[in-house]
Amino acid sequence: MVISALVALAATGSVLALAQDQGTARAGAARKEQPAARPAQAAQEFPPGAMDEVLSQWEIQSKKLRTLEVDIQRTDTDRAWGDESQFSGHAAFQSPDLAYVDYRKIKGGMQADPKVKNKEIFVAEKAKDGKRIEMPFETILCTGQEVWQYRYDVKQVFIWPLDRDARRKALDEGPLPFLFRMRAGDAKQRYTMALRRQDEKLSLIEIAPKLKEDKDVFSTAWVYLDRKYLVPKRIFLISPDKSKIQDFILSNIKANEPVRQQYFTGVKPGKPWKIQINPGGAQADGPGLKGARRKADPQAVDRRDPQVAPR
Repeated sequence: MVISALVALAATGSVLALAQDQGTARAGAARKEQPAARPAQAAQEFPPGAMDEVLSQWEIQSKKLRTLEVDIQRTDTDRAWGDESQFSGHAAFQSPDLAYVDYRKIKGGMQADPKVKNKEIFVAEKAKDGKRIEMPFETILCTGQEVWQYRYDVKQVFIWPLDRDARRKALDEGPLPFLFRMRAGDAKQRYTMALRRQDEKLSLIEIAPKLKEDKDVFSTAWVYLDRKYLVPKRIFLISPDKSKIQDFILSNIKANEPVRQQYFTGVKPGKPWKIQINPGGAQADGPGLKGARRKADPQAVDRRDPQVAPR
């Protein structure tokens, strides 16, 4: 679903609201250390109210956020087939309802791990200059009035006009909306949340959905939260059937700094691109509204058209 591309936006929101007096430089130092590759299995015991205290701090930081820009390293794993795909992403927000996410698929494939017998790992293809090859994959933005989806495999742009309620749903639906504009009371009504592990640097939080619309998107989410700055350093999303995992690593975070307004401006590219407005009619579901499914992995094309939404 298109919502899968918006996950990273929702997932990187409010907890990235670093107070300006803390400074981006200190936050950057905290991001250098990455958490373990998978959520810890053994849970710790915490006193009653520990999770509520974390939520309260989250909500306070959320209110400080006005703009956000972040890089995302995303890995999609199919447990059943042992396949893995990797993406580099860039996301931006501006309060109250502007959003942008762009993903580029990293060219490569599964190869035998030279260090571990009978194990395969993803290996990226590299160009002559040694840099990995990345192909345009998908761009989604919310202008405040519309949601635009750029599909590079078919060179099509889908535009969903949104009324006031739909605009809110487009930004709030998904696995982790409380992380952008988190309200503790709403979060507890929508999710079951538990503090599973904690040390001097990180809090590991397990999140399970209560509502059917959320259960259709994910079964469990794990958030590694930096304790000092309330920054999510890593996020795991597990699919409803538990066969797929999305792993997001966040870096180069900029909070409450000027953001390019061009990110939030939909531009209609020229030929051979095609434009579809409100695909399927008034009842069609758009991004954030459980719509548009990609039937197969797109063969992304090289994006050189300056008219297409910017990275």
